[in-house]
Amino acid sequence: MQAALDYGRRGFSIFPCSQDKAPLTEHGFKDASPDLRKIRQWWTQFPDASIGISCIASGLIVLDTDPRNGGLHTLQALEQEHEPLPITLTALTGMQNDCRGTHRYYRAPEGDIKVKGQLGEGIDCKYSGYVIAAPSQHQTGVNYQWIDEYQPIADLPKWISDIIIKKPAKAPRRRTSAGHGDSITDQYNLRVQDYLMPENGRYISSDEIRGAHPAHGSSTGNNLCINIRKNTWYCFRHQTGGGGVEAYAVARGIIDCSEAGAGCLNNKWSEFFRCLREDGIITPTEADPEILASIDALIQKWRRLQACQN
Repeated sequence: MQAALDYGRRGFSIFPCSQDKAPLTEHGFKDASPDLRKIRQWWTQFPDASIGISCIASGLIVLDTDPRNGGLHTLQALEQEHEPLPITLTALTGMQNDCRGTHRYYRAPEGDIKVKGQLGEGIDCKYSGYVIAAPSQHQTGVNYQWIDEYQPIADLPKWISDIIIKKPAKAPRRRTSAGHGDSITDQYNLRVQDYLMPENGRYISSDEIRGAHPAHGSSTGNNLCINIRKNTWYCFRHQTGGGGVEAYAVARGIIDCSEAGAGCLNNKWSEFFRCLREDGIITPTEADPEILASIDALIQKWRRLQACQN
């Protein structure tokens, strides 16, 4: 408990996780807090819990370098192309072939930003999710360990910001009639890897990445697969999946991962578009009557087909 309380005193928003990184609170990393009373309650209830740090709530972007997936080579190439990373608060993570991964903590830029899921192969960017912190135990058996626990946290380097901070989306093209035009996924550039990038993901082919589900964790570290080229995902725990729309809906908590699939957003489209507006993906005047009308038309068509089949 003392380590968890120390994080709270330093202003980190934390929450308890199981040994397989799964959140132990009802709403996962969204429950994270620096409040010492909450932290005491959580670690009294879960005394052996790992410590999860909510990156976005703590104002952090964490670069997760995984040597198993070529992260060290990617980082070396990027530093040669740009400049060396500044010294910052850094933790050692898992052990693989006598080589450990790292979490480098940086201050996130101010404002409402959107962060890509990867800096490059083997380097994940943690912002909308969470990371496990020292002295929690990693799945490889070693403990997360600070290189210098009180090293100041540096600002995110500009060259990294230029790569991973997504530019504001262009105004989407309007649909001309119900059921025609670009899909919602294409229209608003909803990419699976931006919302459901697997934790500690590794490439299993040129297009597919497999790892732990960022929303509900994984006991195996291997329960989510995304296909970047096809813009699709599949959760092996719930046997559900979809495309960019479903990935966004799961990441934003509009639906649970177990609900993803055909018709999962019936009666939830208003909340879906409200979230798009809140996130700045669309402006308040976009996507209201015309797109909602097209969605209603598609839903009615789907219901008629279901009725015919029954």
